[in-house]
Amino acid sequence: MMTQAGDDLIRQTTAGAVLGTELKGAYAWRGIPYAAPPLGPLRFRGPQPPAPWDGVRDCARFGAIPLQGKGLGIRSRRQSEDCLTINVMTPKTPSDTPRPVMVWIYGGAFAVGDSAQKLYANESLAARGDLVLVTFNYRLGALGWVDFSAYNNADRTFETNVGLRDQIAALEWVRENIPNFDGDPEKVTVFGESAGAVSVTTLFASPSAHNLFSAGIAQSSDPMLTLDRPHASEFASWFVEELGEDPTDVGAVQRRLDATGPEDFATATDRMLSRAADVMPGVYGMGPVIDGDLLPVSPTDAFQAGTATAVPLIIGTNEREGALLQLVKSLHLGYNSSRAEKALDLTDPAIRDQVLGLYRGYPSRSSLAEFCGDLHFAIPSGRVARAHAAFAPTWVYRFDVSTRLLDLLGFGATHGTEIPLVMGDTHSAMERTFGILGGARARRAASIRIQDHWISFAHNRVPLDSWPRYDAEDGKVMIFDSERDHVDVNPRSDRFNAWGDYSGWQGLPIPESSGHPSHVGGSVE
Repeated sequence: MMTQAGDDLIRQTTAGAVLGTELKGAYAWRGIPYAAPPLGPLRFRGPQPPAPWDGVRDCARFGAIPLQGKGLGIRSRRQSEDCLTINVMTPKTPSDTPRPVMVWIYGGAFAVGDSAQKLYANESLAARGDLVLVTFNYRLGALGWVDFSAYNNADRTFETNVGLRDQIAALEWVRENIPNFDGDPEKVTVFGESAGAVSVTTLFASPSAHNLFSAGIAQSSDPMLTLDRPHASEFASWFVEELGEDPTDVGAVQRRLDATGPEDFATATDRMLSRAADVMPGVYGMGPVIDGDLLPVSPTDAFQAGTATAVPLIIGTNEREGALLQLVKSLHLGYNSSRAEKALDLTDPAIRDQVLGLYRGYPSRSSLAEFCGDLHFAIPSGRVARAHAAFAPTWVYRFDVSTRLLDLLGFGATHGTEIPLVMGDTHSAMERTFGILGGARARRAASIRIQDHWISFAHNRVPLDSWPRYDAEDGKVMIFDSERDHVDVNPRSDRFNAWGDYSGWQGLPIPESSGHPSHVGGSVE
C-alpha cells in the first residue's frame, strides 16, 4: 500500500515500525535489524530473526559496521559484531505502482567493507531510476568466510558459509518487507562489485536464493573464488595455528574461537591469506565454500550445467582489473613472476608457456597486472557469460573509462573505478582527484549512460537497445569508454583461447610442501 504525505518516514517491518530520514531527493531508513545480533553462542552461526520491538524505532542513522582489519577497512564508524542491519532508500516522488528494487552487495575481498560508505549511500541511482535501493551489512573475515565446521561436536556448532547466509537472510527480509517501502518483491535485482559480485554469482548457484531475486549484475566477479571443503578446512587449520592453538585440539580451538577479539582475528586472517597466496597462488584463503548444502557445487559448474538461477544477468569486468591488486598487497591477490609461474605449474602446467606468452613485457609489473586481471576476473566471468547465455538472457560489458591521472599512475580503468559511475557519485573528493588532469566531464557523461542501462535492466530486465544480448557464438560485448561506448565482437579472444578451460585449484590437492608458519604469530612472506 502506498503511503501518503505525513506517513512517508514511518514504515512497518516484520519486527516493528521504523522511522526514516529525509534526504534531498529521497527518503532513507538506515540500520534496520534484519537478523539478531550474532553474539555469544550465535557467533559462527547462521543469522536468526531479529527480536521484535514496540513503538517506532529511529532508523535515521547507519548501524555499526562489521568487524574488520585496518588497511582498506579503516573507517571512522563504530565496528561491532552486532552489525546485521539493512538500509532502504526510496525516491520522494509518489508512485502509484510498486517500484523495482536493486539490492547492492559491497566488495572488499570478504575482509573489509560496509554499507554505510557514502559511495553506496548516494541517492542518485534511486532518484534517477525511480527505484528502491537496498544496501546491507554482512559478516566479514573469519567471522563470516572461514569454514570452522571441522571443529563441530555436541558442545559447539560452527556453520558453513555464515556470510553467505547473512546475504540470503537480507534478501529474505527484502522479499517480506520491501512492499512496505513501495518496492516490488517480484522485481529484485541483486548487484555488487568484487567480493560483492562473487556473492552475486554464488547466489545464482545457491538453491536457497533461487526465489529471492529476478535479475543480477556482477561487476568484476571471480566465480572461481569459491573453495571446496578440503581446501577450506586446511585454511581454517592454518588460521587456528596463527591464533596460537593446536588445530588437532578441538576443545581448545572452540574456546579460542569463541573468546578471540577483533584485532587477533584480523591479524590471523591476514597471515593465513598471505600463507595461502604463497603456497597456492591463484587461490584465496577464504570465501564461499562448496558445502553440499547452501552451495552444492561451484558457481562455474552450476552455470555450466544450467542449475544456476535462470534469470537475466549482466556480467563484466574492467580493462585494467589487476593494476589495483598489484598495488594493494593486503588483498593477497597480487603477483610477482614467481607466484604467476607457480600458479600455473601447480594447476595446469600444459598451458603455462602459451598463457605467459600473451602478456607483452612479462614479467614487468604491467604484464603481471594483466595476468592477475585475467586470472581472477576476465576469464572466469567470461566463462560464466558463455554458459549462462545458453539458459537465460545475458549481457556482457568491459569498462574502459579512465582519466589522464589514472593512466599516468598506471591504473587506467582498474578494479572498482566503475562504482562511482554506477552509483552516480561523480562529484565526490575522490572523483575530483581522478579528474584533476582531465577526464572528469567524460566520467560524468559515462555515469549517465551506464546508469541508464542499469536502470532499464532493473525496470525491464533488459538494458537499453544499444546493448545487444550476448551469445556464445558472436560474442558481442559492450565497451564502456570515455568518449563513445561501442560494441565489440569477442574482444581479446586470443586470451580466452589460450586460457581454455582453466579451472585453477578446483579439485586439486593441497601441495604437500604447505608446511607450517615459521612461527605462530609471525609474518608469512
